[in-house]
Amino acid sequence: TFTNALWTSTPYSIIEIAGEMYFDESIDLPDWPLMITGPTNRYAVIHSSADIGVFMVNRRQTDHTLIRNVYLTMDKKSSFQAGFWIGGNLPWDGSAAGASFENVRLRMYNPGTWYYGWHMYGITDTPVVINNCTISAAGATDVMPVYVYGDSQVVVTNGLDLINMPGSPTSGYTYTGYALNGLYEVATDSDEDGISDYDEIYS
Repeated sequence: TFTNALWTSTPYSIIEIAGEMYFDESIDLPDWPLMITGPTNRYAVIHSSADIGVFMVNRRQTDHTLIRNVYLTMDKKSSFQAGFWIGGNLPWDGSAAGASFENVRLRMYNPGTWYYGWHMYGITDTPVVINNCTISAAGATDVMPVYVYGDSQVVVTNGLDLINMPGSPTSGYTYTGYALNGLYEVATDSDEDGISDYDEIYS
């Protein structure tokens, strides 16, 4: 199985996904670097109704862990679902982590589910790298493309297309801050005014 392939792999293994896979539980990545990839020039398709995150990256991985050429359809019909949960956060165990993503497409479409593309909590000193990725959210009502919580958590984006997002900057969402090329940081309360940067960005 795919899970067995992950946990019997060795550092810097390449695991290629062919065809489509269906999961109702999170995919927990091992703590050594590896590549998960779809076939060259096309996507591998993963359908998931998992709670919390489709992929859990919370074992001190670095940006040497790479996921590319993957199409996620996120089918959680209530509560919330993240495409990639990176780092630890109570009540879910885990440690700070990083990873790289290239040519990943996330499809979110259920109204009433709070969707996250990348949910990052406690990133390591290596950045999370997002290259040429897409979030498509036609039909969804609550979407946060990139959520970063914590001090000096660094994300590098080189192409993040956001399609059919619900809302607009005037109705409480600011997407463009997470669609820039280059390096930037989001701190918990950088101006020390007692209001988190998260609340300032999304209010």
